[in-house]
Amino acid sequence: MRGFVEADGYVALEAVSAQALGSTGNASWQEIPFHGRTQSSMSAMSKNIDQSIQNYKDAPYLEYDLFLFNQGAVEIQTLVAPSLNFVPTRGLRFAIGFDDEEPIMVDVLENSKQNDWQESVKNGVRYAVSHHNVKQPGAHKLRIYMVDIGVVIQKVIVNTGGLKKSYLGPEQSMWVD
Repeated sequence: MRGFVEADGYVALEAVSAQALGSTGNASWQEIPFHGRTQSSMSAMSKNIDQSIQNYKDAPYLEYDLFLFNQGAVEIQTLVAPSLNFVPTRGLRFAIGFDDEEPIMVDVLENSKQNDWQESVKNGVRYAVSHHNVKQPGAHKLRIYMVDIGVVIQKVIVNTGGLKKSYLGPEQSMWVD
């Protein structure tokens, strides 16, 4: 058993706790110390101001080792820093997936309403939710792939069925080596 261990029906990860960081010559994930509700944030950065990565296999990524006791449907809540829709035709996207599965594209601004900006600034976060199917208990890798620059991730919570609602979310899960 190695990784962040599921307990009480969830795994909580600080974005900065990735075990692997993939990058390309022009793009990477970079830490923003002391940014966000808890520890730090990870920001999708690029030398090209309007870069969008179409093929996730070529994208910079954040990778987390997890150990899950549950299988089946899981919900991932990705806590993202507030942002305006600065490229209205595109949104603000990242992709996320377990192991070798095809990652799910998530648009942080997809269902935004007029008052969402005010709420996200007041709360210091937007919630981006994706749904996945974990085929078996055990060791897994969770990857978050850069798609658009400007995404700033604070925390990731994998809910396997026991997550309780709270303002800051649970503390980071225990790491076992």
